[in-house]
Amino acid sequence: MNWLLVAKILLELLPAIIDGIKALEKAMPEAGQGAAKLNALRALLQGAYETGEHAAGAFEALWPTISRVVGSLVDTFNRSGMFKRD
Repeated sequence: MNWLLVAKILLELLPAIIDGIKALEKAMPEAGQGAAKLNALRALLQGAYETGEHAAGAFEALWPTISRVVGSLVDTFNRSGMFKRD
């Protein structure tokens, strides 16, 4: 898959990814739930992707990159204090 197409897809998905991360953090604020939250976000995005029209190829080809973006965003949010831990 063309890297420019992947970058475009990620930039278009970014607001939905951020909203998903925030919603899952609000629903599951306990520490140690990162894997469950990531699985939930993947299921949500994959369900939407498979339901809609997609000319970018299989979701499985996009997921590793999306997962890295999610990890980076969560790390940034944690470092900035957006997700407070008690």
